[in-house]
Amino acid sequence: MCGTGRVFKTTDRGENWFDTEIVDPGMFPMFRKLGVANNNIWVGAGNPNIYKSTNFGESWFVCDSSIGAFGISFINENTGFIGGGLNKLYKTTNGGTNFVRQRTDSTSLAFISSIDFVNDTIGWYSCAVGRIYKTTSGGEVLTNIVLNHSNFVKSFQLHQNYPNPFNSQTKISFTIKQSGNYNLEIYNNLGQRIREVFNKRISAGVYETTFDASGLNSGVYFYRLTGNNISLTKKFVLIK
Repeated sequence: MCGTGRVFKTTDRGENWFDTEIVDPGMFPMFRKLGVANNNIWVGAGNPNIYKSTNFGESWFVCDSSIGAFGISFINENTGFIGGGLNKLYKTTNGGTNFVRQRTDSTSLAFISSIDFVNDTIGWYSCAVGRIYKTTSGGEVLTNIVLNHSNFVKSFQLHQNYPNPFNSQTKISFTIKQSGNYNLEIYNNLGQRIREVFNKRISAGVYETTFDASGLNSGVYFYRLTGNNISLTKKFVLIK
């Protein structure tokens, strides 16, 4: 998968790759996660679509066009879990024809970035605010696994934008403690990526950038800073 809405396939253990065709990859074809079970493949995009193939990627169709997918885990051709935006976990028992939202932590507004289930009841997922959740009931009840944050070195801090709410423009500040590649993205309340503010290498220091939202509609949006395998997300409100 890659960020241009393409899925690649190999039949010789990676010696050669060829492009599988997805018709109409959508407005935001940022394919992030892939799930495989038997002949079936599911891919999630930055747009709301979830694409499915039942023949190892020879052809594709949209099995759901409402929730998107930042994390995917299928344990068989029928049962799987999808991580949508804003800490939303969904389960399907019919191969993706229907998804049912599961109980999640309503206080967390982060994206479910990774999911792994060992069977239809036991699994884990992680989200962009440094939390890991576990379920032993197939997603019906989830428990937050408390991490000892003193063992982690925070490589950066993301601060609340100002002003907030704002009209057209707002300032986003952040502190970089460890040099590295950093990416600042804007998402809407459906979990769709709508803007990439920057993607570059940044040295240690305090920074501030101005985000121009003149082309967006009023509403709730989220900005996410990613770097050194860590993501931090905050919410802001655009009022016109």
